Amino acid sequence: MFEEALGPLDLVQHSALKESLKKPPLNVEAIFGTVDAITQKAAALINADTQEEFLYKNPNGWKRHSLQKDASLLNQYFNDFDSDITPSSSLTSSDFLAKPLEPWALLEAFHFPDVVRQITQFIETWELTPATKFVVIAQEKSLKMPPFGERYFVEVHFSKPTPKCPNPLARAKSYFQINVSCLLPRDYPVNVTYRFEGYSSCFYALGPKKMSSNKFQRFLIDTIIHMKLAFYAQLEKCERLEVEQEKDDERKIHC
Repeated sequence: MFEEALGPLDLVQHSALKESLKKPPLNVEAIFGTVDAITQKAAALINADTQEEFLYKNPNGWKRHSLQKDASLLNQYFNDFDSDITPSSSLTSSDFLAKPLEPWALLEAFHFPDVVRQITQFIETWELTPATKFVVIAQEKSLKMPPFGERYFVEVHFSKPTPKCPNPLARAKSYFQINVSCLLPRDYPVNVTYRFEGYSSCFYALGPKKMSSNKFQRFLIDTIIHMKLAFYAQLEKCERLEVEQEKDDERKIHC
């Protein structure tokens, strides 16, 4: 072998060897076709999700953290916040609302009861009319949304109970949707949207489309309750007039 290496170069054999080692030419048209097909499919999916419920920008940014690191940082932050509160401190309700919310659950760690709890915390930041109470009702059903992912539902009832009427009939309802995308990276948070009954506007609980105000919800809730109270009052008035009319008719018959 060593002697062959020192011998004269066989140009024919060397040329054949170089030809066999050459990479096949790239099929540029095929590559362009594949890229174009992927781009068109992605564009079709984005255009189909007009409300950006399953395809959206990461509101947490692009930097990825491990769940353990995020949890440790969050616990430290909350502990530091709580350590600043002493028994002698005179704090108002608005001071407690300044406490940061727990970050929304990530797709990789999605657990429906945890997001329901986060929705409850989110509603607690709303500046509602005094005496307004609410109850959060997790719906058992979920809806597959191929090819985007799965949607879960939460219903919230608002009312204004009083000692005379602890279980009022007039209630305002809000409908939350938890959209769990299967197309996005797993370090994205779930997307939570909500609507109020009687209104078609869709509001976002996180991300760039989230409303910065925590007061507009009070207006919608109070309007819904007021409209229902007015409707029930009118209905009661009609029933009362009908009863009185029946009594008048009976008296005329007996006369």
